[in-house]
Parts: sequence; structure tokens; C-alpha cells
Amino acid sequence: MEPRGYRLRFTALKLALVAVALAVIFASYGSVKGLEPAISLLVVLISLKVLEAHTAREFQVMVMMGWVLCLCGFFLAQDFATALCLLTAFALLLVALIHFHRASSPGAIWHPLATTGKLLAQAAPIVAL
Repeated sequence: MEPRGYRLRFTALKLALVAVALAVIFASYGSVKGLEPAISLLVVLISLKVLEAHTAREFQVMVMMGWVLCLCGFFLAQDFATALCLLTAFALLLVALIHFHRASSPGAIWHPLATTGKLLAQAAPIVAL
């Protein structure tokens, strides 16, 4: 996934970044308890995961964590504009996962987009219920 030697290796550096993130979240919200601070912490931890990811399995985990963040977006706001933005983010994550698993050529984005469209069209009746 990335050239060798670029991942975040030092445990002390990882712990320091998490401590700084916790301090910033605590300063912003006054607590680390609650829905919004927890989602902020999840975003920070996913960002740190991106910095140290180096295997295909970690890419899959990050996509699934992105889907969890999409779900968390619905917890915070449930209006139509937010739903469209989150559906777009969900679909783009699905396109990335399909493109990754099919090992398509770097410029061939239309086939994963078509597959994503088919999957979302099949799921639409269930969502409408």
C-alpha cells in the first residue's frame, strides 16, 4: 500500500499524538463523555490509523470505520442535505473498496462506479421501507 519506511512506528509518538488529541477534545467540549466528543475522538483515531496503515487489511478496516463515521453523521444531524452528503461519502467508500478488490487499472473508475450503482439500486427498496 505504501513504500517501506513511511509508517508511524514509534509507540511513544503514537501515545503523544493521542494524548494531544484527547487534550484538544477535552478543551473543546469540556469533557470526553458524550456523543460529539466521542465522534471527535473517533475521527482523530481514524486519522492516526491512516498515518500508520500499510496493509490491505488495514485499508479494509479504514473503509469500514469510514462507514461507521457515516452512521455517526446521522446521529448528529438528520436533515436531507446531510443524508445526501453521507450517502455520497458511503458510495465513494464503496467505490474505493470495489476498486481495491478488483485490482483494476489505476484509471478505470467506471466499472467500480457501475457496480456501486447496481448495489445501491438493489438496496434502495429496503432503505425505502
